[in-house]
Amino acid sequence: MIEQRNFRRLSFCFVMFSAIAAVLVGLGQESWYLPILVCTSAIAAYFFTDKFGWIYLPRYVVYIGMIAGAFLAGYEYFTQMRSNQLLWVGNLLVYVQIPLYFQKKEKRVFEQWGVFLLLELVVAALVNDNVLYGILMLPVLAVGSAALLALAEYASYQRHNESNSESTSMFWRLLHWIGVEKLTSRGVSGLKL
Repeated sequence: MIEQRNFRRLSFCFVMFSAIAAVLVGLGQESWYLPILVCTSAIAAYFFTDKFGWIYLPRYVVYIGMIAGAFLAGYEYFTQMRSNQLLWVGNLLVYVQIPLYFQKKEKRVFEQWGVFLLLELVVAALVNDNVLYGILMLPVLAVGSAALLALAEYASYQRHNESNSESTSMFWRLLHWIGVEKLTSRGVSGLKL
């Protein structure tokens, strides 16, 4: 129950953070295409993937989607020949992160998502010379801080409940390191955060 509530709060914070970062990149482009695309995708993924669990893309399908997003951004760059290459980098970051929304969320996925969002904020800072950008940094600060706190709490809760046992064989540790199998826990601490 507590873990599910932490997970939903974490997912919601990252959805809000994605929306605000996309608005900032779209503000630099003076276009609402990217914010609408990101908001629609993030909200759909929040409900259909995170809340109800109806749609989950496997990890390798997500990687293929990320590569397709990079090719789409490259195609847009070469066909439109934009003068500002930073805007192309912003589009690249947005297109590449959209498949992550529909992957089953683990701590690793949230960390990847967070790196993409921070890079988006850097691109948005470089392409914006607008007063509205400064005003929108206040919600970015609030939502970003909430997302980091929720990620820390979620990771701490996960780590507490999935304590590694010293007697786990090397074979299972290798499978866990590859990402195939989770380590089984011999004992749960029983502590509530």
